[in-house]
Amino acid sequence: MLDGHTVDLLALEAALAALDGISDAVLFKNPKSGAADELFAFVVIEEGYNLAQLKALTRSLCRQKIGAWAAPRVVQVIARVPRLADGLPDRTACGRLILELAAERSHAEGTPG
Repeated sequence: MLDGHTVDLLALEAALAALDGISDAVLFKNPKSGAADELFAFVVIEEGYNLAQLKALTRSLCRQKIGAWAAPRVVQVIARVPRLADGLPDRTACGRLILELAAERSHAEGTPG
């Protein structure tokens, strides 16, 4: 459920991974305590593709499939999508990873996380 709507994340992730330049993708809710009910995305991109264009395509596809209200606020490129033993995306690990990345970024910028 996202903002009261049922969203088929697996189908949406498959559609993202079918885009030229994206080899894998995972969508997950913003894990920050008290944060808005919004999606974040991790994407694995293939070499030679334009990062900014693929981030825009990710948001665009999500808007087309489920509506503008659910387009991922954050699209982060990663080397590998965390997966569970059964091959499904490990959304809990993704949440932890994005919080770690945000903390590292805040620390590097000298601002509180």
